[in-house]
Amino acid sequence: MRTFIDTNILARFYEGELEAVNFLELIKDGKMRVALPAIVIEEMVWLMTTFFKCKKNEIIGFQNSILSTGGIEVVYKYKLELATKLWGEFNIKFNDCAISTYMDQSDQIVSYDRDFDKLPNIVRVEPKDLLEK
Repeated sequence: MRTFIDTNILARFYEGELEAVNFLELIKDGKMRVALPAIVIEEMVWLMTTFFKCKKNEIIGFQNSILSTGGIEVVYKYKLELATKLWGEFNIKFNDCAISTYMDQSDQIVSYDRDFDKLPNIVRVEPKDLLEK
C-alpha cells in the first residue's frame, strides 16, 4: 500500500498549519514514505502564484525543499482517459480525478478534500488519522 498526498496538505504546510507540519515531519524523519503526484506540484505552483501571490524564486525554493525531502517519491504518469471518464461521472475537480488514477486499489490518499470520498475504491485519510498511530 502506498500513501499519496494531495495539494491541500502542501498548501496547509506552507501556511504553517500544525497538523500538516507534523505530518510532513513524519516523512522527513523517515517514519513514513509517500507518493507525490506530479500534478500536485503543478497545482501548488498555481496556488502559490495566484492565491498566495508568491514570487517565482519563493515557489522554486518551496518546491525544492519538498522534492529534496527523503521519503517522498514523485510519480509522473496518470491515466488521462480514466481521469476524463471519472470527471464525466462525478461532480468533482478534474485534478482530483487525475490524482486518483495514479493510485492502486490498496493505496490511500492524505487529503482534507472530501470529494475523494465520492470516487470508488479510493481511501481518504486526514493527517490526524496517521498522526494518531
